[in-house]
Amino acid sequence: VHGQSDDRGLFDAATHRRLLDAFGGHEALASEVAAKFATLARAREARDALKRQAASAAADADYVRHSADELSALEPEAGEETRLAGERSLLMNAGRIAEDISAAVDVLSGERGAEANLASALKRLSRMNEEARKAAAAAESALDQAFAQTEEARRELESLLSRMEADPSRLERTEERLHALRAAARKYAVPVDDLPRVLSEFQAKLEVMYSGGARLNEAEATVSRAQSDYHGAALQLSAARKAAARKLESAVTGELAPLKLGHAKFRVALESLAEIDANANGLERVAFEAATIEGAAFGPMTRIASGGELARFSLALKVALAEASPPAALVFDEVDRGVGGAVADAVGERLQRLAQSTQVLLVTHSPQVAARAGRHFRITRVGDRTRVDVLDDDARIEELARMLSGAAVTQEARAAAKRLLAEARVSAAPKKPARKRA
Repeated sequence: VHGQSDDRGLFDAATHRRLLDAFGGHEALASEVAAKFATLARAREARDALKRQAASAAADADYVRHSADELSALEPEAGEETRLAGERSLLMNAGRIAEDISAAVDVLSGERGAEANLASALKRLSRMNEEARKAAAAAESALDQAFAQTEEARRELESLLSRMEADPSRLERTEERLHALRAAARKYAVPVDDLPRVLSEFQAKLEVMYSGGARLNEAEATVSRAQSDYHGAALQLSAARKAAARKLESAVTGELAPLKLGHAKFRVALESLAEIDANANGLERVAFEAATIEGAAFGPMTRIASGGELARFSLALKVALAEASPPAALVFDEVDRGVGGAVADAVGERLQRLAQSTQVLLVTHSPQVAARAGRHFRITRVGDRTRVDVLDDDARIEELARMLSGAAVTQEARAAAKRLLAEARVSAAPKKPARKRA
């Protein structure tokens, strides 16, 4: 569907690459080039990120090494602050706690302690006769468990008391350790429990510093492979575009003379890009250019051609593009604007030939073009409704005459309309082969 605003896109250099790729039928290759460029861009981004990371690590190398060594020597553990704080509180009250533990041990052990009493009870039960022991079996089992648990409790308390009494400097060491952890946390501005994470981060930076060269070499190799893949596909696309450009130039040039643009020339300019400017669209810029005066230099069509010439260039381009990949139907909205007389007739003749292979629907105000159609519809507005009428031959002549003369249809206009219609039908008739002379 080609509307009146299509020319702005058709003559915009930003669309020429896409139109050329569609004409050449290598859109899949263009998509492949774009995909390979995206892969190359990602590889470059990853390599550049490694370069920045390595540069940052090198700038802070001394600090990173010192911090990693310092925290490695400290060996912080998650949850250590809470454990040490609890131990410190315990050791600060060691004297009173030791007294309480000793008293508890005395209650459990000794001649009158719990252990002795439980052992005595078990001994007495063991002296009973068989029937009585069966009856008291549950009680004897419970006492046996109580004796074992009491014995275990006593051993734990004695062990704790022994540790507290055996290492009087333990409180000092605990406080020093707690102080060292909290000082490191203040230095690195994190909670004590985050020190292991900070150590891991410094160690990771060190790894980047030590292995950065190998990783960077690998990243450079990845970029080189991606660059080679992209460049190979882009060169194929460039070759395909050059071939398509020559074909499009020939196709459009072949349309110019019948459209009364015999002195005009058309070319597809392919401007090679510098390597640094190569992009997802390939290695060249594509622009359609024209020269409308013999011997004149090529330039952008919008600057070189007049309004009527632009309309005909537009038709030539659209026909050439459509013939490369014929659609089921072509719809034109006033493709003949800005032209009249013989030029309008030439436009109509080209559309008439195009309609022999493809369905063409055309909105026009030109009688020379309308006469070339196989069928003629008149579209009018009646109130708020649009009316479409299929015209027979008489109605068609009347409509063509109205288009020729305006509101008041004259006999001269009717005669001209009949002549236009007759000439169009002669042009549309299949040509008979010439007879050979005897």
